[in-house]
Amino acid sequence: MIILTTAIILLLGLASVLQRNTIIDWWIPSAACALLAVPCGILLRGCIGRLTKFRKMIWNILAGAVLSFSVFIGLFYSLNYYKSDESSAQEFSARITNKYTEERYRVQRVSRNRVRRGEKYWVYCISVEMPDGRLKKMEVSPGEYIKIRVGRHIKLQIENGLLGIPVIKNMKFPVRQYNTQKHLLNHSRKHH
Repeated sequence: MIILTTAIILLLGLASVLQRNTIIDWWIPSAACALLAVPCGILLRGCIGRLTKFRKMIWNILAGAVLSFSVFIGLFYSLNYYKSDESSAQEFSARITNKYTEERYRVQRVSRNRVRRGEKYWVYCISVEMPDGRLKKMEVSPGEYIKIRVGRHIKLQIENGLLGIPVIKNMKFPVRQYNTQKHLLNHSRKHH
C-alpha cells in the first residue's frame, strides 16, 4: 500500500511540474486521462483489492482508477515533454501581462499519521501572453521576479512535443539596460 501511494504521489508531482511548461489547459489532459482511468479501475479491481485489502468493491475500483489516472497523466506529460522534437525549436516573444506572488504553506508532520499546515512561504509568478493569444502562468525565481517589468517581452524557446502539444524548453529574460552615465554618477557619489 505504501509503494502504491508513493507511486501515485510521484507521478502526480511529475505531471504537475511538467504541466507548467506545457502549453495546454490543465483540464484537457486531465479529462482524457480520467476517461481512460475509470475502465482501467474496473479491470484492476481484483489486483488492487489484493494490495489494499479493501472489502468493498467500490473502494478497489476507485483505487485502481486513481492509480491508472496517475500513470496516464504522468506518461502523457513525460512523453510529450522529454520526447519533444528538437528540430522544431522556435523562439517566440511573449509579453508579460502580470507579476504577482502567491502565499503557500509547507506541510508539517506532527506524528506518524498526522500532518498540519506548516510555515508560510511565497512563490513568485508571472503571466505571459503567448503568441497565439493564450495566457500562461509561470513561476520564476526571486532574482528574476525583481528584474521583470510588466509590459516587457521575454523570449521563449518552444518545441513541438511528442503528442503534438507545444512545450516551453527555455525562457530568456531581457537583460536590464542601465543608463551608464546615471549609474556612474551614483557610483561616484557613494565613494566621495
